[in-house]
Amino acid sequence: MPSPALVAQLFEGPLDIVGDVHGELDVLHDLMERLGYDRAGNHPDKRRLVFLGDLCDRGPDSPG
Repeated sequence: MPSPALVAQLFEGPLDIVGDVHGELDVLHDLMERLGYDRAGNHPDKRRLVFLGDLCDRGPDSPG
């Protein structure tokens, strides 16, 4: 019996990778719009957003 794969594909299609956001919600919304996403994170070509790094550890839109 073969061993299970250590890495599995989560979804097919193109990805847009976003690094540290640091609580800059307006900048993130502008980037998403420029990439063709709506405010809910949907893309007409079924692209997917993947966020890496810090989302809200500082910046104007961080909680706290």
